[in-house]
Amino acid sequence: MAVFLSSRFHIFSFSRDNEPVLRIGDGDTIEMETMDCFSNQIQSEADKLEKLDWSRINPATGPVYIEGAHPGDTLEIHVEKIQVADKGVVAPGKGFGVLVLEFWGTDLRGYIAKSWRSKRERSYSTKRSLCL
Repeated sequence: MAVFLSSRFHIFSFSRDNEPVLRIGDGDTIEMETMDCFSNQIQSEADKLEKLDWSRINPATGPVYIEGAHPGDTLEIHVEKIQVADKGVVAPGKGFGVLVLEFWGTDLRGYIAKSWRSKRERSYSTKRSLCL
């Protein structure tokens, strides 16, 4: 059985109290849609970090209940394909973020936003707005 699971069904913290949004069996296939770490709140240069709803950070699609799985079981999954979006956002700042070492010692004067459309094309903005 192949099933699509939309990113509309998501959580922001892991808990045994989170109700499953989907039940599948052993061997079933899921296509999961995910959001970026900001819950897709940043869509253009007009979207500022200061305006983000920080309670909506790092969403996870799901949860999914696996029929027949028990607490303590090890589950084997196969990732068949990963398809990335046309744009992505990462927003490191002075002293934090995944690119902090790349900019170590640099006066960032706020946030630096990095966007990419391919592995070869990169752009940076030192404005407080984001470059997508």
